[in-house]
Amino acid sequence: MLKKILSVISAAGIALSFAPLSAAADDTVYSVDYGLSTINYQVNGEKAYITGISAWGASADIPQTLNGYTVTAINDKAFLNQTGLESLVLPDTVEYIGNNAFAGCTSLKSISLPENLAEMGSGTFLSCTSLTEVEYNGKIKYVPDDCFASCSELKSVTLNAPVQDIGSEAFADCDELIMEIPSTVTNIGENALGMKYNSVTKTFSAVENYLIIGAAGTAAESYAKSIGAEFLDTISTIMGDLNFDLAIDAGDASDILQEYARLSTGGEASFDRRQQYAADWDRNRVIDAADASAVLSEYARLSTAS
Repeated sequence: MLKKILSVISAAGIALSFAPLSAAADDTVYSVDYGLSTINYQVNGEKAYITGISAWGASADIPQTLNGYTVTAINDKAFLNQTGLESLVLPDTVEYIGNNAFAGCTSLKSISLPENLAEMGSGTFLSCTSLTEVEYNGKIKYVPDDCFASCSELKSVTLNAPVQDIGSEAFADCDELIMEIPSTVTNIGENALGMKYNSVTKTFSAVENYLIIGAAGTAAESYAKSIGAEFLDTISTIMGDLNFDLAIDAGDASDILQEYARLSTGGEASFDRRQQYAADWDRNRVIDAADASAVLSEYARLSTAS
């Protein structure tokens, strides 16, 4: 892992891996001012491939077209080490993101991947140490090797795309991550998540008290067992059941309300990872009064029904 990070951060260049770009009729790099940024790109037919940004602010909003060319790709290392970049919006026209395209963007906080994204290279967001939330959209069926490795603040990843494969070390050194792995995932690579790298011993070890969420009998459960992680079965878990007694009652709602009050006044979270998942009724990654109200309403409904 450390060797990979150092090689990415210090490398001067890498061969482009997107096949259509290698056959581009025009190798000229063009530039266009857009907002606070100067965007560099190459063209192939009617398509534009972003090669980098020569000037930027804290945010980058990539348009769907540049001088009439549709933006369909972000090339290898296009945004490498742009440490001042905090916010990024990619258009839904983007179909490909290259190797290490955003590696080392240490101020980037969140990213929503484009709806038409079909392919992504390895190490795309490697060492984006301020990244806290990722929404994984698009048509892409895999999370590449090292894709979010060493994103140490990453807490939430939503896999909306039909992901089937999570690559090796894809989420390594993401100790705070709580992610539900869908049943579409049939393969999880070595050290993909719940593992941390020791640069002294050059070995991986399991993150203490790590929780993997998924359906029983799937690759998620098998992987959890292989690294000794706790596993939460989404099929048998009742949302709102904080003590996992297979019932929702007023106590569950009270516990959530107390947790919300504690967090809203700057206190530390008291719920473990299983409880955090069960308490987040509306799946917005925040435990608040709305969750407590929903659980209390469900308790009232069940009580009336019985």
